[in-house]
Amino acid sequence: MLSLFTPTAAAATVKPAPLEVKSAPVHGVPVLVTRRARRGKGQKSRGHAVGVVPELETSVVCRHKFRFECTTGESVNISLLGIWGALGGICTVANSVLTTWTGSLRVRKIEIYESAQLVSTVNSAVNWYTNSNSNLADKLMLNSTIPYDLPSKIVAVPPKNTLADFWWNSSAASSLALFGIMTSVGSIIDLTVEFTLGNQAGGYQPTIATGTLGGDYYLALDGSTSNKYVPIGLPTTH
Repeated sequence: MLSLFTPTAAAATVKPAPLEVKSAPVHGVPVLVTRRARRGKGQKSRGHAVGVVPELETSVVCRHKFRFECTTGESVNISLLGIWGALGGICTVANSVLTTWTGSLRVRKIEIYESAQLVSTVNSAVNWYTNSNSNLADKLMLNSTIPYDLPSKIVAVPPKNTLADFWWNSSAASSLALFGIMTSVGSIIDLTVEFTLGNQAGGYQPTIATGTLGGDYYLALDGSTSNKYVPIGLPTTH
């Protein structure tokens, strides 16, 4: 016969509930705090500590491939001003001013789909610049003109420490050339760019001769005054 005071086998295996620890009284009222169970080895904590807000990248960062067509086969330097306009903006003064919405940018890649030629008169290439147009960087030319009578392709990534390898903000919008492109008429140029939207007050404001107030436009890669590399698939003006 079992004693009333003898624990059964089932009762002996039951684990006790988590202990409660009494903290110091607040204004004379005792406060009970439940002891947190310890995590086992290899277990990860879930979530963030109370009161800690995780970091957030506030700038709106985009990456996009813009496409252009060459209308004049010759060597053209591409400046910051040209890239700012090519990334698009809104007409803020009719037939006069385009305000770009890009705060900063960085060139990631250039691809040239060269058109077939009857005569090899233009050597398609990409030239990367450092601190001046005459001071060229390593790996600056990738030639794809042989055979010239068949379509070919160039893929060029900014070499380290060239101007195009860095981030630029809209306050640095200038005629400084980041790279040069040389290709034949009818060639297609794809420019892949990383850029931020409106993270600074005031964007670059290129001059345009035709534009409806409030309209969105994307300018030629070499600038709205020459229009040698015109955008494809996007509304444009000059």
